[in-house]
Amino acid sequence: MGPTKILTLLLGMACSGSAAAEYNGWFIQFALEGMDQSKFIGHVYVASAHFDQDSIQDQGYVLSRFDMLDNLENDTLVFFRHRITYRYTMNEGSEWGEVHGLLDKDSIPLADIRSIEILEMIDFWYLEGISSDHTIGDTAWMKEAPVQNVAVNGYSCSHQVFVHARDERTDAVLEEMKVDDDRYQVQMNELQEIMQWADGPEHREAEQALEQLEQQRDEDIDRILEKLKGARVVIVSFCSC
Repeated sequence: MGPTKILTLLLGMACSGSAAAEYNGWFIQFALEGMDQSKFIGHVYVASAHFDQDSIQDQGYVLSRFDMLDNLENDTLVFFRHRITYRYTMNEGSEWGEVHGLLDKDSIPLADIRSIEILEMIDFWYLEGISSDHTIGDTAWMKEAPVQNVAVNGYSCSHQVFVHARDERTDAVLEEMKVDDDRYQVQMNELQEIMQWADGPEHREAEQALEQLEQQRDEDIDRILEKLKGARVVIVSFCSC
């Protein structure tokens, strides 16, 4: 899954059908017992527009809302086995913020669920999160301070790339990103300049070309950042709905 794909997945769950101006919701941890008496802990993210916090004791309501998280009424609860938290700091070393990510997607038919209990709800907006691929084992090195922090700005998404182990691959990918960003800036400036003095068909052509360039920008960034998969890198992304 590409660097922005994980965050896009959560955005799709949260933004769909929502006209809410405030982009908040909850990372919810729950305890589930199956009909076979198996028990486990799961995690989901729910936008506030789609969930009534006052109804968390109503198991029928909780299951019906969780069933809708994949935008399908298929009587199946889609959830994640783990939730991780990444705390990142500024160069001065002062704490700056934290984001969350969900790992190890799984599902269970509602008919196989005996009971569900909400254990924890973390209030967090759904436009920002960890967008890089990780395993639960990565949480050990993620607690260490990064050796490099690079900002990458796209059209709909912006990214902070925290490098925890720098090597030839990470250097090459970030250099490719810089070259691609320089190319994008040159093309954007050229098209904007044309739009300033041109009119008629030439203006419209430049306007359409600029729009296509902006739309392609996020795909190009995602393609390059995907080359960091497997490296000790955490990508924190902010994407608008």
